[in-house]
Amino acid sequence: MQHFGSELKIKAICTVAATVTQKGFDRIIDEVHADPLAALQQFPFIGPITCFHLAKNLGVPVAKPDRHLSRLAECCGYSDNQTFCSTIAQFTGDPIDVVDIVLWRFATISAADYLGFALMARGSRS
Repeated sequence: MQHFGSELKIKAICTVAATVTQKGFDRIIDEVHADPLAALQQFPFIGPITCFHLAKNLGVPVAKPDRHLSRLAECCGYSDNQTFCSTIAQFTGDPIDVVDIVLWRFATISAADYLGFALMARGSRS
């Protein structure tokens, strides 16, 4: 408790350990390889959004559906950020996770009006 400060987090860690013990590490790995997003959501505190973040950290080629990427995707005419980041990745040759982090950093650190910038860039292509 002194290091985590949350009884729920301690219980979650114990639940994950029990699940891995029950199923076996190899089976968990197989599940993650077969369907990473669904497999990761079996664990406590990993939901339909955080599973993308964890999957990305584990090397799965996905973009996190955070608000900045979702707004940028919509602003640029895409219905979802996975397609948006995948399209950019195909064009640049960079991995999707690299596209994800570059766009996120741009939106959160570099540009106060990142949507205005995206709209301006989109308008200049017309």
